[in-house]
Amino acid sequence: MTTRGSAGRGGPFRAGLDTIRQWPALLLPGIVIHVLVVGFMLPLAAGAFDFLSVIGGVFRGWEGVLLGILAAVLAIGLVLGIPTLLASAVVVVMARDVLAGRSPGLGRALRAVMGRLPAVVGMSVVAIIVVSLGFFILVVPGVIASIGFVFALPAVLLDRARAMGALRRSVGLVGQNLGPSLGLGGGFCVWLQLLLVATYIPEPALARIGTAGLAGAAMSYWSVIVVHVYQALPRRSEG
Repeated sequence: MTTRGSAGRGGPFRAGLDTIRQWPALLLPGIVIHVLVVGFMLPLAAGAFDFLSVIGGVFRGWEGVLLGILAAVLAIGLVLGIPTLLASAVVVVMARDVLAGRSPGLGRALRAVMGRLPAVVGMSVVAIIVVSLGFFILVVPGVIASIGFVFALPAVLLDRARAMGALRRSVGLVGQNLGPSLGLGGGFCVWLQLLLVATYIPEPALARIGTAGLAGAAMSYWSVIVVHVYQALPRRSEG
């Protein structure tokens, strides 16, 4: 049985893989949400991108185009990001239960997330806006912000931190534990690449959905690793 915060031989990535092998149901929330998002919500987000870009250009020239693109980036970030983070939140709670020696239950995890929904959504909206702005400006700031917020969901769900307190705590923990955090950032980049591939595969639909499912599995695996690392780190009590 995997113990709380254990990294085991091979570090958190191996420990996360062992957890997934023991409880493959942990992959389910990420797979389902990614397939739904790419299959149904992504076309709406792409339409919003085109619409806002064109409207901005009509009313304000090139400045309007840039503002329209910025608004579209934020809209797409929210449309894609909030469902993904909610699925990750469910995996975080299920992984917490596994590390505590309990069988993970999807219904119990959903109830736990719903009980913290205002903080989860508030944190997610702020994080998505900051990360989206970072990617819009020069990509690298978006990656840095993504790494900085890597522990925000566990802070909200496992330590009951408030939205802004969770973001501050995450940034502080990343600064104090840069090595493990950069490793998690690499995992985030792998997930993002899979999601982008799924997004831009035009045909056949089965390939797009399959890649989206793979991205969802990667997100779930990454969420489990984050919990392993977070449980092993010293945490402050504020937030």
